Parts: sequence; structure tokens; C-alpha cells
Amino acid sequence: FLSMRKAGFVLFVMLAITLLFLVVTVLLQGGPASIFSNPFRWFGEIDTDLALDIVSTAAELLAAVLAIAITVVAIIVELAANRYSHRISSLFVREPINVVVMGFLVVATLYSVWAAFILDAGAGEPIISNAGLIAVLVFLTLSLAILLPYFAFVLSFLSPVSVIGRLQGAAMAAIRNIGKKSIASSQEEFITAVDELQDIARRSAELGDRAVEMACIDAMFDLVLSYQPLIAALEKDAPDWFDVNGVVRNDPDFVSVNESSLATIRSERTWAEVKILRQYLDLVGDSRPGSRDASYLIAINTRRMAIGGLEHRPDLELTNLCMRCFNSFLRATINKKDARTGYYIMNHYRMLAEELLAKHEPDAAKNVADY
Repeated sequence: FLSMRKAGFVLFVMLAITLLFLVVTVLLQGGPASIFSNPFRWFGEIDTDLALDIVSTAAELLAAVLAIAITVVAIIVELAANRYSHRISSLFVREPINVVVMGFLVVATLYSVWAAFILDAGAGEPIISNAGLIAVLVFLTLSLAILLPYFAFVLSFLSPVSVIGRLQGAAMAAIRNIGKKSIASSQEEFITAVDELQDIARRSAELGDRAVEMACIDAMFDLVLSYQPLIAALEKDAPDWFDVNGVVRNDPDFVSVNESSLATIRSERTWAEVKILRQYLDLVGDSRPGSRDASYLIAINTRRMAIGGLEHRPDLELTNLCMRCFNSFLRATINKKDARTGYYIMNHYRMLAEELLAKHEPDAAKNVADY
């Protein structure tokens, strides 16, 4: 929203400066007063041949602007998609602002090409002389003026943090819009968004971009906490959402899970949380000794997740799941012989037990001690 306000402000400033220079030029050159008092009359006094030349030149300029916009945007989108995630391309194509701007440039170019025929001498008295010229100049002015703000919007849209926020929003929209589409379709959209967040986190870790990796980890944590208040309504209105069948069962994170574990996931209604925590486990397993910050943040978020789930999961389904994930995190660090990360995860595991005691959940704290 702030980016849109900035782009609109830049557009307004550029148009205001252009108008100011136009006024100053007319005054210094001693142009006819009808330019301001009666601009339609002034346009009507322009020779038809000159108007046709202007329209032809404007058509070439608009075609060039369209080509520049498509070329620059295509290069930027491709670079961002190769660096982080191929889903960036589909997110970009579906963005309404991109559709509107590109559509406007196409319409302006097509109209300017055909306007020359309209400007040609015809029968009858025109309502406004050279109206086609006026329209072409308006199209040309707006097309050139929006180019710079649009490029700024594209760069803002394709920033990793913006893409992460859109993926998180897409996952939540898949849950909130269950009534508008099939359960399987909503599950697939949710799974796809979570997978893309994990892919961006992994790619960022490979590139050494820890800020983006940690932003993905936080996005998945926020996704779990935002999902918890919706569970009660889903159990009432869309109980099939919690089924581990079809799309969910065939997902790589569930396809190899044994039936007893699947039965537990079904009974606890936690496949969405399991999906996200499996991404956490993969990131812990892939982390390197030189980039432990991601594992540390995962431990922090898992502890916060376990406590945050108490309000909406009084049966401790999410809390127990987080405990099992802590065990898996520790096993992964032991297998890698990464003592420092294991110590940090163990410390937050202990802090979880203390917070459970403070929340009057002694049995859950005892489970941590038993583990």
C-alpha cells in the first residue's frame, strides 16, 4: 500500500512538472491564449497533416514504450524467479496492477495506430476537431508518466520480503476461501504456498542470504498461529479439510508416513501444522555449522508455537506435536555432530517445559522431562 502511494505521488509530481514547463514555454513563446482558455478550439486549428504526423510519431513512441516495459519486466521477473522461486512468475502475472498497466499500454498502442485513420478528412461537422490527436497525446503522456512508477512497483513487488508476504497471504486465503472452491483445491494451494516458502528459505541459505531465510521461517510461524483461530470454524463448516487423503496423502511430506502416524495426524487434526514443521525439520537438517541462526530461530518459533497453541488447542495437539519436533531437531543435530546447535535447541526445549509449568500444564512439562 505504501509503495502504491509513493508511485502515485511520483506520477503526480511528474505530471505537475510537465504541465508547469508547458505553461512556462507557452508564456515565453507567446502562444495563443486559446491554449488555456479554449484548448479544444486550439486543437481544432492544427493542420490535419501536422496532426497525422504527430499521431504517427506517437504510435512509434507508444510501441517503443510497450516493448521497453515488456523487456525490462520480463528480465527482472526471470532473474527473481531463478534466484528464489518459479512461483514468482505466476504471482506476478496474477497481480491486478500488472494486468492494468500492461493492458493500458497495449490499448494505447493499438488506438494510436488506428487513430490516423480517424484523423483523416471525413464527411460531416466534427463535435471536436482533431479529437483523435487529443486522445493520442493523453495516452502518450500517461504511458510515459507511469513507466517510472511502474518499474518502482515491479522492483518492490519482486523483493523477497514482498514475495514471502504474498505466499503467506495465499496460504491463508486458501483456508479462508474454502467455501468458494473444493477442499482438495484449497489444500493444494496451501501445500504449494508452504513448499514455496521452504524453497525460498533453502535457496536463500545456499546464497548466504540469511535475512530472507529467516523471513521465510517467521512467515511459516505466523501462518501456524494465524491458522489456529480458524480451526473451530473449519471443524464445523468444512470437516473434510482435516482429512489426510488425496492431495495431502500424495504430498511428498506424507506419502511415506506410515498408517499409524497418519491416524494420529487425522485424530489430532494437525496435517497443516505437520506440513509446516516438516519444512522446519528439513531446514534444520540442511543447515550448516556456519549458518546456525536459522536453526536457532526455528527452535524459538517452535517453542512459541507450542505455547501459542494452548489457547485454541486445549487438548494440547499442537503442543505435543512441537515436542515431537524438538526431539526430531535434536536427533538431526546429533546425526550431524553439531553440538552447539543441539545445545541451543535443548535450551529452548527446557524453556518450553518451564513455560508449560507457568501455564499450569504439569503433565505436558513432565513429558518434556521424560523425553
